[in-house]
Amino acid sequence: MASLHESTWKKAGIYEAILNSTYEIRRHTDLVLGLAEKWCSETKSFIFSWGEATITLEDMIIFGYSVLGSSVLTPLETGELTKTEEKMELTRIEIGRTAGRRVDNNLWKKKFMDSGSEIEHEAFLVFWLSRFVFPVSKAIVKTIFPIAIHLARGTRIALAPAVLAHIYRDLSLLKEKIVALAQLDHFENEEDRSALAITLHSPLQLLVQIWAWERFLELRPKPNLIQLGETRFAQWHKTMLRVENVRTVLDSAEQRFDWRPYAKTLKCWNFPKFYAEKEMWVSVDPNRCEELESFARCLRISELIGRGCVEHYFPHRVAMQFGLDQDLPACVAQVSDYNKHTSYANLYVPLRLYEADVTTRYLEWWKDSLRHLQAAKEGVLPRERIFRSSKITRKKRSKTAKRVNYFIEGFGFSTSKMRKRKSEETSTEKKEDDSDASGSAGLLPSKILPRNLIIKKELNESSFPPKTNLLEASQLTKII
Repeated sequence: MASLHESTWKKAGIYEAILNSTYEIRRHTDLVLGLAEKWCSETKSFIFSWGEATITLEDMIIFGYSVLGSSVLTPLETGELTKTEEKMELTRIEIGRTAGRRVDNNLWKKKFMDSGSEIEHEAFLVFWLSRFVFPVSKAIVKTIFPIAIHLARGTRIALAPAVLAHIYRDLSLLKEKIVALAQLDHFENEEDRSALAITLHSPLQLLVQIWAWERFLELRPKPNLIQLGETRFAQWHKTMLRVENVRTVLDSAEQRFDWRPYAKTLKCWNFPKFYAEKEMWVSVDPNRCEELESFARCLRISELIGRGCVEHYFPHRVAMQFGLDQDLPACVAQVSDYNKHTSYANLYVPLRLYEADVTTRYLEWWKDSLRHLQAAKEGVLPRERIFRSSKITRKKRSKTAKRVNYFIEGFGFSTSKMRKRKSEETSTEKKEDDSDASGSAGLLPSKILPRNLIIKKELNESSFPPKTNLLEASQLTKII
């Protein structure tokens, strides 16, 4: 199929994703479960004892999915397209009737493989989508047909936000089941056991596992050498590293966590253009550079639209994963529809090998969060008061530093670009910084906080580009 349709797949933005499906990635279930235990469905991130990280749209790009293009919910609008869909549905019904059961991936593949059918290409993409992108109990479902038909004609479909939405949803479902299981001493009956059953609708096992291998050095198997023409996934083909206690590694990975693995040099793998050799401001024009447009999408707070689910996307909580310094993650009162058109001005592209860090007020905020976590663990605070927060390092950043304010609608972070040393900070600044730390708990989800700890967020939607979506210390306002 590749020899016939490679150019079409590249136009549709799925060529690398299809190649990735040809590699054998051996499952490490303990690793995925260990990460699911750390998942927070409110922040859409993993909360480790040393910081906060998550799988983002940037990871989806590296995994071969496009962040640009039409929604996965885009309907078929012409008669020719709908006729193709009707042919596929009639074939699906026929296979099910002949087999006397639902149509699974194997039956579908057997029907069309080397058949010479006029809809063989569409049928192949249905198989690929059902098996590797939106797996639903190994079944072929009709709702996949429109996506396959669009892709078969080279139409760009934004699979990245849809796949990520499904991963977020599945991680939340898995976390719920883990918590429920931990609360059960034993199964009373088969009904209890079935209540804990879970059906996942994403390639969670594969993509989350590779995300972890790329970033947790102690969990990373020895990678293969990538050959010319292979994708980044090739380095994990048939590799496996067994770790006795995954959770111990996750909890102690502070100094051994790679925040930007894709920015490192890798033989026979080409960097996307947004991994720049020098920092720069660039004009984002969708008609000129798709890669920079894609990076801009990775940084925008938005809603991810999947097939039957909508999930929030909060990249500002993990700014260091994009090579940006981490400041307080502001409360997001509303987020943008991912497919909503946004006008762009300039985009700041950080230095590829820049080592991002955190601001001083973020450092103090995280310390305060850790105290709450420890107190709750010891039974001092109610469990619902635990704050699930963000990354910390031991270096402190001055809150008086000049800030790079990002232009995209929906951004929820700014970051320190030029810094002052700690010794240059005045005692007044230190005092003000301490007050920030005590008030910063207001950035917690409002439903688990007293009202007097909630911090009001300026939305700044009237001007463009926005000044910043983060509040400066003098702007912090408590709601009484």
